[in-house]
Amino acid sequence: MLSLLIFFAALCLRLIYIYEIADNPFFIAPVVDAHTYSLQARIIATGNWLDYSPGPFWQPPLYPWFLGALHYLAEEHFFLVARIVQAIFGALSCTLLYLVGKELFNCKVGMLAALALALYGPAIYFDAELLPASMAVLLLLLVLRILLRASAKNSARLWFVAGLLLGVAALNVPTILILLPGLVLWA
Repeated sequence: MLSLLIFFAALCLRLIYIYEIADNPFFIAPVVDAHTYSLQARIIATGNWLDYSPGPFWQPPLYPWFLGALHYLAEEHFFLVARIVQAIFGALSCTLLYLVGKELFNCKVGMLAALALALYGPAIYFDAELLPASMAVLLLLLVLRILLRASAKNSARLWFVAGLLLGVAALNVPTILILLPGLVLWA
């Protein structure tokens, strides 16, 4: 019940922020990396899943593929739908942080950590930008949650799932692989 409350509170804050920035011209005309990602999404939505970059690949593929799928599904509402889905990712991250904090420490620590993430301005901001940050945080927390479960249950299947998710997270933000030596020691 508490995890649902955390989810909906964090989601409400993120949706209010999206509502507030909807009139900003950059909402439907993003700049810098967000512009590149939205262009790639448009190309991917036409069916070019592997040849979506006008030049050499310089960004990992998971986030452009994710946006491409959303662009295909949402078409003219792409910019709003992408931000709402990322707001859901941010709210899920708050919930996962609560569960991880509760499992590692106690309910109070989990609640304070989740509340901090739910109210953290840069997290709310990046959850509404067309950037891979919200997906990266969600995937990292999901990997951590599954690793904690795998460690507690000594389940080979859960270790495999955690490794698979770490690989998926690396397709979004490759620098996450710096955690690999520590995770191997933990295992």
